[in-house]
Amino acid sequence: MSDTAGRAWRLGQTDMAIGCAGILPTLDLRGTADSYGNLLEVTTPAVADELAAAGDLVKGKATGCPLAVVRGIGDLVLPVGEHGPGAAAVLRDADTDLFALGAREAATTAALRNQAGALERFAALAPGTWRRSPRWPAMTRR
Repeated sequence: MSDTAGRAWRLGQTDMAIGCAGILPTLDLRGTADSYGNLLEVTTPAVADELAAAGDLVKGKATGCPLAVVRGIGDLVLPVGEHGPGAAAVLRDADTDLFALGAREAATTAALRNQAGALERFAALAPGTWRRSPRWPAMTRR
């Protein structure tokens, strides 16, 4: 199941999985090698989101087609009766959510106001690491 969403730092929209069953929503490739022998250290494709986006390309946005059939991914399908963790498994927790406080200005403001959790989430905003620039009203790094 998918829905359209925008993405931080990118123009345009894509479909993302808001529900999935029978597949693992991510594929952890950390510790494996790419085709050049380089060790993959952070690579974890969001399989459910990639399938949602591929399905959306096939269905089209305004055609009224409710579904797309994706073939060739049998190695990603779980055994019969296993549902997997669902699409919620791709959501970041509060400790890794880069946008929990919003834009940098919102995070900076929260830190300057010493709002609970701001400094713990964004250590770079700790007192003494920012100063006011006479040229720009916003805060700048030292």
